[in-house]
Amino acid sequence: MKKNIALIGFMGAGKTLIGQILAQRLQMDFLDTDTVIEKELQTPVPQIFAEKGEPWFRQKEKETVRKLATLENSVIATGGGVVLDPENIGALRENALIVCLSARPEVICERLKKDTGRPLLAGEDLLIKINTILAERREKYRCADFYLDTSGVTPQEAAEEIIRFRQGRSS
Repeated sequence: MKKNIALIGFMGAGKTLIGQILAQRLQMDFLDTDTVIEKELQTPVPQIFAEKGEPWFRQKEKETVRKLATLENSVIATGGGVVLDPENIGALRENALIVCLSARPEVICERLKKDTGRPLLAGEDLLIKINTILAERREKYRCADFYLDTSGVTPQEAAEEIIRFRQGRSS
């Protein structure tokens, strides 16, 4: 059985919250790539985007994913754009079950409407922006071992489904 669980998916799909629950239930460490980057740089992600730009951030994200992928006994919640670079998925696949969390665009919109810390969603109509980015990334999310729509389940229920899938793969 692979030692880690890597959560990929769009912003607002529940990667951080479900990841924390999974880590607690499975007695694993929890790491969030954005949080690791923010701590290392002592700067919030929106500020990194504003000051250094998305390409710079994506390079930093790639370095962080590469480091975290070598750990063991960890649940790794990735940023929504981690799938944009196939090297990120390759690094995670080495030692992790890759789980893609999704949610209907309207659900994501509801979850994120008060969150001002999402640089890619700033400006335009939120639902239009979500649908546009989702369409751009849809194919990239097809790299997962397991897919879970979190629209109609609680974070606890989502974590249980992932645990059941993981256990089924190890038997």
